[in-house]
Amino acid sequence: MREWLIQNDQILDKGIETPRIGKYKKANNSVFSDIPRDQHFIFPFCSTSHSLGDWGIISRLPECIKKIYPNVKVYIPSSSLIYDIFRPLFLSGQWSSFIKKPWEVGDMILKNNPYIDGVFNKNELQGECFTDHYRLYSSEDNDNEPLVEQMLRAFGLSDEEISQIDSRPKIYLSQEEEEWYKNFISKHFGEEYGCLLLASSIDKFNKQWEFNSSLFPHIKKFKDYPVFYYSSFELGNDWLDKFSNFTSFSKLNLTFRQQLIIKQKAIFNTGYQAGITDSISGGGSEIVTLTPYDNIGKNIIRGVKYVFKKGDTKTL
Repeated sequence: MREWLIQNDQILDKGIETPRIGKYKKANNSVFSDIPRDQHFIFPFCSTSHSLGDWGIISRLPECIKKIYPNVKVYIPSSSLIYDIFRPLFLSGQWSSFIKKPWEVGDMILKNNPYIDGVFNKNELQGECFTDHYRLYSSEDNDNEPLVEQMLRAFGLSDEEISQIDSRPKIYLSQEEEEWYKNFISKHFGEEYGCLLLASSIDKFNKQWEFNSSLFPHIKKFKDYPVFYYSSFELGNDWLDKFSNFTSFSKLNLTFRQQLIIKQKAIFNTGYQAGITDSISGGGSEIVTLTPYDNIGKNIIRGVKYVFKKGDTKTL
């Protein structure tokens, strides 16, 4: 792995090769360790990766920063600037397996976020734009720690402060989106429904998994609910008998943002671990997800029930 820096609208390689981005926490080695809590300052921020999950899992960062630094002003780059900064990677097809314009993902995830004060364009920011490569992890032996918590520690929050903040991902809805949702859901299942995802943006996982049955004991309680679903394969009886009714997202002509809204409002979300579900996992829906990984790492989210290949589970 390489550590990156965004400065003067450019992505720069720090020249550091590391097996793990970030540093182990030590006394006073945070970026903002000397900034008083009531200081007025600007916090420009951009993710260095641009899938739904990459932006989704850090969507609560602006809110969390403002809880500790109430006078901070949070800014993010415009979609056009993100494209300029990461152009070579976008042109190579990076992050584009599901999203045609991944440089617009940050704007989609953070739309209506009341904790963001504005957007900056090319040549409007002189100096550094902070990124998700600023991380301080709490343990050298365990990397199953939410990325946003590692970042908050790097930006000056204590472990005690982090423990008192809900940093789980969520999207923020406008009144217009709330009204759209009420109208949409009234024409379908009503508000008592779940969501099922059986697909992945990672090619090697975008198929039916051989260990599906490990999830089944953990979703029996959802049997009487209808689900909106998306699957990369045709559902067989092993899935069709798990819920009362099925409506495919692929037939609804919805935007990704609208799918996120439906998922966040659901009673539950289950199926395969994926960024689109990670992105709404702090919005009130119960999440029970099957993971292909033995170690979830920085993508782990508090409150989510992870089911592993052999049926064992983990919840932070």
